[in-house]
Amino acid sequence: CGSPVSWTPDGRFLIAAEPSRGPKGCRIALIPVDGSRRIPLAATKSDIAAVSPDGKRLAYAVGNQLKLANLTADLRIADPPANLAKEPHPISSLNWLPDGKAFLYQVWSDGRFYSRLVSTGNTSPDRLINAGGNIQISQILADGTGLGTEDSSQPALWRVDLNAATQEPHKVRSVPWTDWDLSVSPSGQWIAFATNRRGPTQIWVSRFDGSHPRVLVSAIPPFDVYGDFTSLDGICWSP
Repeated sequence: CGSPVSWTPDGRFLIAAEPSRGPKGCRIALIPVDGSRRIPLAATKSDIAAVSPDGKRLAYAVGNQLKLANLTADLRIADPPANLAKEPHPISSLNWLPDGKAFLYQVWSDGRFYSRLVSTGNTSPDRLINAGGNIQISQILADGTGLGTEDSSQPALWRVDLNAATQEPHKVRSVPWTDWDLSVSPSGQWIAFATNRRGPTQIWVSRFDGSHPRVLVSAIPPFDVYGDFTSLDGICWSP
């Protein structure tokens, strides 16, 4: 389904959208990292999911609708989800802030992203965030800043302070055109990314500034029926 992966805080499970049989398209599933049986979480069609930092809530998108559900201790949806927002276009990304009091989602519309910060406790109004129309926020760092890459002929890594009164994206550094799916470690010191610098797609890791790069995964195995045409949908560090 191509959805980003969300880790549970204990690092034992992933939550992501997987294909479902029949006309329902994709649905959210709880995926144990030890390889044991997956557990469907939402019976209806669902696309993108993100677990709160305390592991007690799940925000997820169903096309252009945003929902919030409470989770039980064993990470099941406890009760009917609340409807938080409805957009004119499908929601493309969803990330919690470190304090768990709000999350940021983005919508792709008319060739640009727009971003909205949503409070989960009704303590502050929802507001649009200036994250840059060509910048897709892929994660929120521990200091509350959003990090994303620009989709253009000259790709770059950008940072936006979500806690500031007004937001302006700041360019961190340029990114080689051969690199994509950048993901920063929880410590903020390392960055993992996909690259074809040497021809075939590989996963590398480097310092945050791009120095000391090294190969982490030398070949992407053909996990499914597409064989050698298997593509990489995303990279995400465990907590």
